[in-house]
Amino acid sequence: MRTFADLSGERSIRVFAVGAATAQAARAAGFRLVLSADGDIEALAEGIGQRRGELRGAVLHPGAAELAGDLVGALEKLGVQARSVSSTRPIR
Repeated sequence: MRTFADLSGERSIRVFAVGAATAQAARAAGFRLVLSADGDIEALAEGIGQRRGELRGAVLHPGAAELAGDLVGALEKLGVQARSVSSTRPIR
C-alpha cells in the first residue's frame, strides 16, 4: 500500500484491501473509499465481485513480489476485469 500510495497521487480511487491493516494503511495514506474484506483473496474477490456494477474499468492489483493468491484470476472468474502489477512482473 505504501509503495502504491507513494507512486500515485490519486486519492479518489476505490481501494479494496484483503485485511484491516492494509485498509488502515490506505486510509492513513489519504484514500477515502476503502473496502476491507477482512479475510483472504477469495473473500476480497467476492466483495469486489458484489460491487462490479459500481466499477469503471479494470481493477488494478498492485501486488508484492510474492503474491498470497491469484486475485486477478479470481476476479476474472466473477466477470470482473482485472490487471496485476508488481515490482517483478509487468501489468497483464
